[in-house]
Amino acid sequence: MSNESNKIIVVDDNKSDLQKLSEAFYKNGLGCKSLEFDAMYSEPLKGIRIAFFDVNLCNSTNEIERNSKLCQALRDYIAKDNGAYVLVFWTSDISWVNSFTDYVKDRDENDIPVPYYIESIDKNEVLSSEEKLKERLEKILELPSVKLAFEYENIIAESIHNTISNIIGTIPFSGWANTKEFEENCKRVFSAIAFQHEGKNAMTNPDKAIKEALIPICMSSFIEREDSFWSEYLNLTGNRRSHSFPDGYNVSKLNNIFNLDLKVDNRNIKKTDRGALCIIQKKDAEQHFVDFKYEEWLKKTIPLESKDNNLIQNIKDDSKLVCVEFSSACDYSWNKARIEKYLLGVLIPSEYSKSISQNKPDYCLNLSECCFFLEEKDQFFCFNLNYAFTLTKEKESLIGDPICQLKKELMDMIGNRYANHISRIGITSFR
Repeated sequence: MSNESNKIIVVDDNKSDLQKLSEAFYKNGLGCKSLEFDAMYSEPLKGIRIAFFDVNLCNSTNEIERNSKLCQALRDYIAKDNGAYVLVFWTSDISWVNSFTDYVKDRDENDIPVPYYIESIDKNEVLSSEEKLKERLEKILELPSVKLAFEYENIIAESIHNTISNIIGTIPFSGWANTKEFEENCKRVFSAIAFQHEGKNAMTNPDKAIKEALIPICMSSFIEREDSFWSEYLNLTGNRRSHSFPDGYNVSKLNNIFNLDLKVDNRNIKKTDRGALCIIQKKDAEQHFVDFKYEEWLKKTIPLESKDNNLIQNIKDDSKLVCVEFSSACDYSWNKARIEKYLLGVLIPSEYSKSISQNKPDYCLNLSECCFFLEEKDQFFCFNLNYAFTLTKEKESLIGDPICQLKKELMDMIGNRYANHISRIGITSFR
């Protein structure tokens, strides 16, 4: 079943106005979700790119009541974590728009989903002219960031469609509309794809197996498509410095997106999953399964520029001992009988990254240049390649539940560094 699209929503208490605006979208080949205003509505929507709201809902009798109702409507219809969106006020009196924005600023209404762009449309001007309404809508849809949200998503969707269509086109069946045979063969083809890509793990999560198998094909179709969207949108000129991140931008959150799978949407990450990152209580590590004293181990794992004892103590207090499961990718995919293997490391607040010496020993895998946003703050990892360990089922409780899972590319890099480290060898030589 197709998911409902919330990309464009229209909220109005006037059925006639609601219908006219909705029809304007349909005539432009765009769908929208028309919602007749209901003060009892309480299911905020996500995925909204453009939201059209009538300013005066239910014919309020005064300015404060009108603005208060609109504030509440924005809370009720748009989820707080919806993300960036365009807010279009669609009203019979444009002066009400300024009144509302002043109302929000004066009261510091920080629980309202914040739009990055606000536009207004005068109902009196466009409802009597279909052409004028079309022009105003096209102006909004031509906003570069709006085109990004719609046009580029359509390009991605088309690449996925082409990939699925090409695979379905290989499925054999005989006779005109032989549905039963086709469905059986379709299941067999995709089952084979899942198993041959993901191994036995496909049994527990076939959706993930199919997605991972199809991503490279979708990506190839996506990359090979001839378009100039980003060339026109970015207009890249100058040198690298002129294309840096904006002030205040949290790069750590971007690193999360590229490199981590976080525990969201009730996704269950197990301790034995490759890349599962778990926190270990320091006292448990010292007492039970690793022969070391935390402070001494920490000094070796993160050699510091300074010998300041206060700095060492602060890092010791603020850091967390972690481990990451790093089974062979092949063994993990096929769920082969094995003892899960973990690499010991430390999670450190980012403010200490400049204190770490660049002259580090070869067993120190320092990722201080790549911070992540974990537990509501910027932090980085350091792993000690000399401290790999295994756990019996009886001692599995000594490590905490995973706080995230490192993605395959990051795990492949860690695995490669570990393999190079343990396979290094010297030679007998005479000088």
